[in-house]
Amino acid sequence: MKIRVPEYFIDFRCIADKCKDSCCIGWEIDIDERTRAKYEALDTPLGREICEKTSHGCFPLSKNGRCSFLDERGLCRIISALGDGYLCDICREHPRYYGVYKGGYEGGLGLGCEEAARMILSLRSMPKFTEIERDIPYSDEDDFAELSDTLRKNLYNRIFELSIPELIGKYLAYASAADEVAFEASASGKAVAIPKVTYAPAECEETGEIYKAFLDALSDCEALTDDWDTLMEKLEDIDAEDILRKEKALRPLLFYFTHRYVRDGILDMSLGARVLFALGSALAVTALSEVIGVDEPEARAVVLYSKNIEYSTDNVDMILDGLSEFL
Repeated sequence: MKIRVPEYFIDFRCIADKCKDSCCIGWEIDIDERTRAKYEALDTPLGREICEKTSHGCFPLSKNGRCSFLDERGLCRIISALGDGYLCDICREHPRYYGVYKGGYEGGLGLGCEEAARMILSLRSMPKFTEIERDIPYSDEDDFAELSDTLRKNLYNRIFELSIPELIGKYLAYASAADEVAFEASASGKAVAIPKVTYAPAECEETGEIYKAFLDALSDCEALTDDWDTLMEKLEDIDAEDILRKEKALRPLLFYFTHRYVRDGILDMSLGARVLFALGSALAVTALSEVIGVDEPEARAVVLYSKNIEYSTDNVDMILDGLSEFL
């Protein structure tokens, strides 16, 4: 299957035991049926161990939260013994994500992986896109994919060139336009034209308002890591001026959240909220890097945000609902 991806997608490689926040720790991983059948057919000690230890279709976690098939060096025993071909879908694909766009399917790298986060945060210009051949676990359709793609391109335009206040003004203006477009398209059942919007650079006070609205939406989310609630309290002390100074982080984050989330919002009337979600997430993650207090704060902040928000569709939906009131 051909999928459209940013060029950095091709360059991603798992750093395995060098990762400070392994995706093989703390998460129960579902094993897809195709891979489970491959394990059951293995007449080897490791094959039998996998089948014996697997519980309710998931890889088991040891008492310290590590996957039972992670060795003492932090390497996957299944890969070491059998190669990538014996990974289940989730282990093989993480941190990649996929979606529909006007030409078919597209993919990207998610921020839940620290190496992917470094690659995205290092962007200093709009990434080029290319097509690759890849079998992906995806089969959705979207009759309005071309409409969403046009909106994203309007938002992407000069994302690494405009001033940050201009970009924020642009996102706020397009959020309102996107809301109207979603209503018209949903009501008529066909795509409508996205209007060219006029926008002015956002004042610092205006940026502070959307940042506060986003924090209010975040406050209703379920914490998935122990330190999340404490860090959320600290974000209230960060003002807009502190965030706007970190434009090297803001620009690639705006690209990422726009690419991933400004889609699928026509029929459920969330397209405008998704534009605000992209903007608010970029602001919140940048603020989070100010209070997290660790090495590589930008990369660690995006991983932590991804774990608590992106890994939970309930949390994302809750934020979208909260932001719809801001429009």
